[in-house]
Amino acid sequence: MKKSSLILASVSFALAATPSLAQALAEEQAIVLDEITVSANRTPTEAAKTGSTVLVVTSEELEREGDTFVQDYLARLPGITVSQNGPAGTASTLRIRGLGNKYLQVRIDGINISDPTGTQVAARLTDLLTADIERIEVLKGSQSALYGGQAVGGVIDIRTKRAKAGEVNHRASVEGGSYGTFNGAYGISAGFDRGQISLNAQHLRSDGFSALDENENPGADDDGYRNTTLSGRVDYDLTDALAVYSAVRYYNARNEYDGFGAPSAHNHEDSEYRAGLVGTKLSLIDDRFISDLSFQISRIDREIHSDNPGTYRGDRQAVEYLGSYELNDTVSVVFGGDWANEEVDLSSGLNEDTQIWGGFAQLNLDLFDRLALTGSVRRDDHSQFGEQWTWRSSAAFEVDAATTLRSSIGTGFRAPSNYELYHPTYGNAQLEPETSLSFDLGVDRVWFDGRLLTSATYFYIQREDLIDYSFVTSGYVQVDGTSKNQGVELSAEYAVNERLALSTAYTYTDSEDPDGARLVRVPLHDLNLGMVYQPNDNWTVSMNGNYVADTIDSQWPGTTELDDYFLLNGKVSYAFDEGPELYLRAENILDQEYQTANGYGTAGFSVYAGVKAQF
Repeated sequence: MKKSSLILASVSFALAATPSLAQALAEEQAIVLDEITVSANRTPTEAAKTGSTVLVVTSEELEREGDTFVQDYLARLPGITVSQNGPAGTASTLRIRGLGNKYLQVRIDGINISDPTGTQVAARLTDLLTADIERIEVLKGSQSALYGGQAVGGVIDIRTKRAKAGEVNHRASVEGGSYGTFNGAYGISAGFDRGQISLNAQHLRSDGFSALDENENPGADDDGYRNTTLSGRVDYDLTDALAVYSAVRYYNARNEYDGFGAPSAHNHEDSEYRAGLVGTKLSLIDDRFISDLSFQISRIDREIHSDNPGTYRGDRQAVEYLGSYELNDTVSVVFGGDWANEEVDLSSGLNEDTQIWGGFAQLNLDLFDRLALTGSVRRDDHSQFGEQWTWRSSAAFEVDAATTLRSSIGTGFRAPSNYELYHPTYGNAQLEPETSLSFDLGVDRVWFDGRLLTSATYFYIQREDLIDYSFVTSGYVQVDGTSKNQGVELSAEYAVNERLALSTAYTYTDSEDPDGARLVRVPLHDLNLGMVYQPNDNWTVSMNGNYVADTIDSQWPGTTELDDYFLLNGKVSYAFDEGPELYLRAENILDQEYQTANGYGTAGFSVYAGVKAQF
């Protein structure tokens, strides 16, 4: 089921956040308006007082659905789609309101995980596994005023698992199934009076299937994938006012893929990512003043093994300061500054680095306990193109205890990558940043004492000064004109009774480039249906369906229409009263033949069985 503890900036319906539906319903009526979000204002804020559109996913929801990759779960949420060039590990693009990876800032425990070695700077979500994830917040719309460059389409903020004081938790899971898949994970979290420590390990291996569609390329070989991911987090309170924290992340992956015209070629890519963050947080004046300073460093190494081999190395160092001060119950301010340095060293001859400084301030007003307003402004200074100003404003109005109106408007920018600026063959040092204006307007309402949550949102995003590759100049150029994305997101979640919950989400996205042509791989219609049924406290049955219609993709010398499709997935699990949980899940139950990217294969009917335990 799509079920996502959907906040949408004002309310939540975390039906699956507790072991049973009955228990969840008992608690939900009391807390439906008290959900806290951090990403929207970069400080803990009641969801009902946040004008921006935010989706929240919990670890319980991820575990219930059983998805291996974060992007697969997120694709069920309103306004989010994913296209992929074949099986696990191959190139993929997650889009929020039609805007892909290069327009999204992705953070894990505060670490910016985007890859600076690509033609555009973008997070490699194709390698992001779910086992160590505790919480995901998806903040939609242009957010550069708070997060700087790249946050044109939104921000994905992820928090890994950790323990509460006095708890020691072990988590273990093993799964196997179709396409020679093995997926294992282990994690331990220990909480003590002044902090906690968490360590997680995951390993995935799959024989896969052909990256190129086998119907169009008979005899194509399978393209496998393996991924080992390690993560850790330490938090420690030195005093009641001063705390230190750190996070580390590592993965090593290999993915096989097919070359054009060579479906049996044994091409593969090896990638290794290492990142670490350390920080300190100071709380003063009865926690009304919070001061947070952190430093992070990361490196990614990639090596392509094919007829066109290459090596890629990217480094990032960043310093970030974030402060907040609550003047009184009505007025608070959030402010901060950051610096980042990105270096790339490619075998193609590119060896460059860029730096960017930024600073911002935001004013938050909570008026009459019913109207919440924010206004923010930011200035960035890039070592190549100079300064860039952005701003954002949001409003949330509580019409009554069950209804909230919300709206946000803001600007964003995407800085050209080192590849786009400095590549010896394709680069253009005269490029300016892409800019954006984003607006949304929505209403959220709860009905029947919190059993039904409905939400409706209209969104509009326009981008200018787009950077694109020109076959005429054989390099990157600035494109005149305005590209537009607009549409509607509708969702509803309904607790039919203590054992049955239903959900649905529909997104209509009208997207066009500066010439008025539709953007590729952005479906016009995206419908998700979900169901969770618990006949008793031990058994859980979940189903989810996804209907995607009216999508086009590139096909030289023009475009082609992709077939509409409906995917049905399901999972049945049994949790022993004092023991592990056994489960069986199936994907593409109807064995649909479909494509999310023209010419690339997708999985048929597949089955996976597993066991997981927490002790």
